[in-house]
Amino acid sequence: MTEVERGSGYLKVKAPLSGNLRGAFLMALSGIGFTLYLLANKMLSSEAHPVVLAFARAAFGLLLSVPFIIPLGWSALATRRPGMLIARSLCGTLGFTLAIIAVSDLFTMTLAQFNAIICQ
Repeated sequence: MTEVERGSGYLKVKAPLSGNLRGAFLMALSGIGFTLYLLANKMLSSEAHPVVLAFARAAFGLLLSVPFIIPLGWSALATRRPGMLIARSLCGTLGFTLAIIAVSDLFTMTLAQFNAIICQ
């Protein structure tokens, strides 16, 4: 250890986070992000229909992903099971649309109730 390292008061960590710790951190970050997303939808659903919010979310996601797809070309999106891809996309779209509807002003479910149901 050099004199600078010894007197700095900081430990020099050379190893990255372990896989389990990184996974736990990403899960916590995902939970926080999902809660903030639902909170935004809860607040916006008083002004816009939940299906419009779901469409806006999908459009925003498309806009964010296009810059990563264009350099790779359409061949990067090729799949051997297009039916499964379409079914998965429909299920995902239905899932997040129903999640937005569940926390919207159309129903009286609170975010705490929704998160309790999802986390079980």
